[in-house]
Amino acid sequence: MPGLATPPSKRDNRPLSHFQPGTTMTEEETTMTEEEEILVLFGSQRGTSEDAARAFAKEAPQRLNVKVKIVEMDDFLESPSWRKVVVIFVSSFGTGGAPMGAQAFRKFCDRVITDYTDNPDKEGFLKGIHIAMCGQGDSKYQTYQENPKTIAKALTVAGADLVGDVGATDAENRMKQQEEIRQWIESIWDPLSKVLAEAPLTEDHLQEMNAKTK
Repeated sequence: MPGLATPPSKRDNRPLSHFQPGTTMTEEETTMTEEEEILVLFGSQRGTSEDAARAFAKEAPQRLNVKVKIVEMDDFLESPSWRKVVVIFVSSFGTGGAPMGAQAFRKFCDRVITDYTDNPDKEGFLKGIHIAMCGQGDSKYQTYQENPKTIAKALTVAGADLVGDVGATDAENRMKQQEEIRQWIESIWDPLSKVLAEAPLTEDHLQEMNAKTK
């Protein structure tokens, strides 16, 4: 099975003409406004998570009949814009910490976990959001999936529902990791399609979530 494509990355200063974070993904979106938009978030230290996110985002419009907004996780926090479906590709770095571009988002998640642990009866502000998570890391380190697990925990205690299985791909063997990412992407299309068949969230509901994301 072919490996993932490696589209231009902002880390090497090449232009992002077609996949600029925060923009829509296809020309057809300008005329197909009835399509639902999904959100793809990534946090990447060496590029694997970003490349995986962009490969997914490139394929999603055809596979799911949706528009796609792709944003680095810390950039998302600067101007939150939740969607009913959120697909996340993120790695662990160091001893289970967040990678470059996802450190503020991890701090936000740590605060959410603390807040809901101290207030177990508190109603989750992300109720109605559906999260699909694909984690990257290196199994040479005991904490290689700690960051993706922490983010998934925070979003679910805040009310979001997990879609499908949480991916756990291993960078110890890079070729095998590419295959694991591809297998996870293939496994998630059907669960996401079922979620997208449900009624969309209202704009008021989404705006309320955005306002509480601090």
